[in-house]
Amino acid sequence: VIGSGIYLDKVAKEMRFLIYLCGAFSTLAGVCSIIFCWAITSLIRKNVHKVSQLVGYFYEFYLTSTDLMVIIDPSGAFINTNPACTDILGYSEKELLARPFNDFIHPEDKQIIVDKMDRQHHAGSHFVFENRCICKNGSVRWLEWHAVYNKDEETTYAIGRDITEHKQIADILHKNEERLSRAQSIAHVGDWEMDLASYKIYWSDELYRIYGYHPNEIAPDYGLVLRQMHPNSKDAFQKSV
Repeated sequence: VIGSGIYLDKVAKEMRFLIYLCGAFSTLAGVCSIIFCWAITSLIRKNVHKVSQLVGYFYEFYLTSTDLMVIIDPSGAFINTNPACTDILGYSEKELLARPFNDFIHPEDKQIIVDKMDRQHHAGSHFVFENRCICKNGSVRWLEWHAVYNKDEETTYAIGRDITEHKQIADILHKNEERLSRAQSIAHVGDWEMDLASYKIYWSDELYRIYGYHPNEIAPDYGLVLRQMHPNSKDAFQKSV
């Protein structure tokens, strides 16, 4: 009896994670999650042991995933968090469960996230959002969340991915573009490029100004480039292209 009780308790625990995974997977592929849940239900009727084994695989996936997986209750508190939450944010599971999700959000992002989640709670649909989280060591990490709100359970299931490095790279590229634009403006030098397959032309902001246009006022094309070019240069240009 004791052995059976332990086994059933293990199955019950794994089934709770199965329910979580069904909700989490629906954020990525709604139809697939429905098929997945139907398949699991069919297996339950046929063979409880196989179900337990399959759920165990997904439970292992939950434990080893490098993405954050969380369940949030109606008050905004964590019901469950996977180990990736601790690895990325630095807080223990106990610390995460003791405080609402909003406490970990960067102050500048809090109201935006609260408003977005409130709208989605009324709609009950899948939603995607980004926010900055404050880690235990004080550092800031950018996270991209795919979440779904279950109206019947009043529970949010979400998967988060650390996109901090992507944000940093995008910020560096943006700053480099700004520096190049300022340098071209000071030197009164522009640049342009052309896709040889489509003949699509790109002009820098300063080149627009050199030709007497506001940036993006017109869509430059190959013919326009030729018309702006000195006649003595056209033949050499066309041969090189």
